Amino acid sequence: MYPHHGAVFGRVLMDDLERVGFPPEVLLSGLDLRPEDLRRENAMIPFNKLAALFERAADLTGDDLLGFNRGIRRRFQRVGALAYVGLSAPTMRDMLKNTARYSQVFSDAVEVDVRQLDETGDLRWYFDVPAHVKRRQYVEFGAVGIVVAQRQFTNREFALKGVRISHPRNYGIRKFDQFFGCETVFGAHENVLTFRQEDLDLPLMTRDEDLLTVLRRHCHDILTRKDKKRSSLETRLERAIVDRLANGSAKQEALATDLGMSSRSLSRHLAEEHTSFQQVLDGLRQALADRYLRHSNLSQSEIAFLLGYASLSSFSTAYRRWTGHPPGDTRRHPTV
Repeated sequence: MYPHHGAVFGRVLMDDLERVGFPPEVLLSGLDLRPEDLRRENAMIPFNKLAALFERAADLTGDDLLGFNRGIRRRFQRVGALAYVGLSAPTMRDMLKNTARYSQVFSDAVEVDVRQLDETGDLRWYFDVPAHVKRRQYVEFGAVGIVVAQRQFTNREFALKGVRISHPRNYGIRKFDQFFGCETVFGAHENVLTFRQEDLDLPLMTRDEDLLTVLRRHCHDILTRKDKKRSSLETRLERAIVDRLANGSAKQEALATDLGMSSRSLSRHLAEEHTSFQQVLDGLRQALADRYLRHSNLSQSEIAFLLGYASLSSFSTAYRRWTGHPPGDTRRHPTV
């Protein structure tokens, strides 16, 4: 079971593609989605399906910058209550904090972290799904879209201090640099937008203290009625593994300690989720390897190092075991 996410931008994408010759049945084929799943009022769908929808649209249209291009045109108000509790805030800083605080109104899949916003200007976000869920297009759509909204409602074309995106990208990066006004680092450890403190204090033209009070109460009521689900252990374990992969310390004992439990407890809880430590480790390594091979210019030796392998041959052996072919085949045929 995957956490759910608001489907409104999937519906907009489906309708837009239908107007240019891609009927819904073509776009949704094989995704276990029906048009009515996206068109219901306040529809929520599993995040993995929404992310797959954006990836499928990029493949169909041949536009590997689909998420970026759609993010530039995104209407933040479509998010509904979450958007307006942000837009009625007094400053951009407050807008981001409100969006983080009430993000579950719109999505159970995204965790927004603003703990370092006042100190470093960092806004981080994570997806509560395993690494094998492809989400390049939706990550780029969201990163661009939030900056578009802030520029629109502050009426300022500010530049960011830095941008880090966790998936790799080997071309089209200049467009991101130009849009954000700073270097965009792909293949980073996490997703981070870094703002200047003076920009975070920009007032919003849409600020409305009375409306904000009403909307906060409304969002709070929505959250208290929702079932709050803890991030799956698999997802939390993957995050912990990433921290230790490159230095070769991604061992079960150490990772169990990172998660505040014993190695035996970790094994037992993973078994309850029908998986094991080795399955999670191999699944994460394979997902990262595929991304690096398909979407980065890293050498295979560099990829082996990042995944915590002692040698290129060890990585190649593991990759053959996962896929049945050597990593070079994936690099030569990235669309397969």
